[in-house]
Amino acid sequence: MSVNAHVLEAFGHWLGSAARDAERYRAAAVRLSGWLVAQQQPDGSWTDRWHASPFYATACCVQALSRFGYGDEAEAAIGRAVEWVLANRRPDGSWGWWRTTDEETAYAMRILLTITSGRSEEAIAGGYRHLSEAIRAGSVVGSGDPPMWHDKDLYSPLAIVHAAVLAALHQAQRLFS
Repeated sequence: MSVNAHVLEAFGHWLGSAARDAERYRAAAVRLSGWLVAQQQPDGSWTDRWHASPFYATACCVQALSRFGYGDEAEAAIGRAVEWVLANRRPDGSWGWWRTTDEETAYAMRILLTITSGRSEEAIAGGYRHLSEAIRAGSVVGSGDPPMWHDKDLYSPLAIVHAAVLAALHQAQRLFS
């Protein structure tokens, strides 16, 4: 799922650069947008072959559809994803499929940051506090999280996890400043 979301983003950026054959590729982007929407789970999430947590695939799909999705269906799918994220928030303000993780909290925040409302701002603030406390405590962000990336074995690319956390913190900071 995440690969297809990244392809939609690539198409979108390419089409935005006034590329030759834009109409031909725009049709492919429209089909891909529709396909991503059709793959959404009934609960509002997406799942992925490359990551154990639905928060990652959902973040990829929401980010792609929010910028390059076509039609009311894409907007409705994003709304369902936001509702799923809000419904899966933990009492301490974090997120995690099996338990709280910095990585999944970052992905959840990035989903909510695509559509901000009173409910999502409160949840974003809780995630921001959670991630900020982890950094202040001196932990290497993500190092205590279970590996969730799929290969022959599960692994955790700490640089990618750290980048996701920093991106979520930066986006939230911009929202609140």
